[in-house]
Amino acid sequence: YFSTNLNPSSRLQALNSEGEPIMEKINSGFYYFTPVVLADGTVITASYISGHQWFTAYSSTGSQSWQLTYTGAYNNIPADPSYDTETGTTYSAAGPKLFNIQSNGLVLNSTDIAPWDYVATTMVAIGADTLYVGFNSTNPASGSMLYALNKADLTEKWSFAADSRINQQIAVDRDGKAYFSTETGVLYGVGPDGVQKWAIQAATPSTISPVLTNGGLIWGFGSKVVGIMP
Repeated sequence: YFSTNLNPSSRLQALNSEGEPIMEKINSGFYYFTPVVLADGTVITASYISGHQWFTAYSSTGSQSWQLTYTGAYNNIPADPSYDTETGTTYSAAGPKLFNIQSNGLVLNSTDIAPWDYVATTMVAIGADTLYVGFNSTNPASGSMLYALNKADLTEKWSFAADSRINQQIAVDRDGKAYFSTETGVLYGVGPDGVQKWAIQAATPSTISPVLTNGGLIWGFGSKVVGIMP
C-alpha cells in the first residue's frame, strides 16, 4: 500500500503479493502520505487538499468507509496517520494540534498541544498509556519540542526541547523510553520521565529516524548505518 504522484492527480495504490494492482484511488492530495493498513484490511490515509487536512478510510475491497476534514490548521501538512489497536483510535497532527478519530470515523477531535508557531513534524507514536508527538518551530533557530501526552485525556506528561528539527518518526520501547533524531544529526534517548538519558552527535546532518529492534537501535547518517545499544 503506497501513494504516488502521477500527473494530473496523485494515487493511493495497493499491489498483491505477485505485484498485481488490487486497488487504485485517485485524489489530488495523496502524494505526501503513507497509509495505515489494519488487520481487517481497512486502509486509512491522510491527504492534503486546498490547505486542509483530510482523513479517509477504505474497506479491503476499496469502498470508502468514512472521510473527515479539518479546516482549523490551514496550510499545515498533516502527519502520516497512526492507529491504536487497543482503542481503535486513529491519530495524526498538523500545525500545533493533535487529531484523534474514533473507529467509526464520525468525529475528528482536535487538541492544541504546542505553541501556535510550531508545526507537527512526526507521526504520533503510541505507547501503553502515552502518546508521543514532535513539533518543529517555524523559526529554525528555536528548535523543536517532543511532547508526551496521557492517552486517556491528552494532557501533557512532559515536554522535551531538542536542538533542531525533529525527523519523522519516534521509536518508543516497552519501558517508555523515547528515541528520535534531529536534522542536525543528533540522536536522543529520553527516559519515561522526560529527562535526557544520552545524546549521540554524528556531526553530519541526517533526515533518518531511528528504528527499534530486539537488538537495539538502528540509525543512519551520511553514508553510515549504525547499531546502538540504548
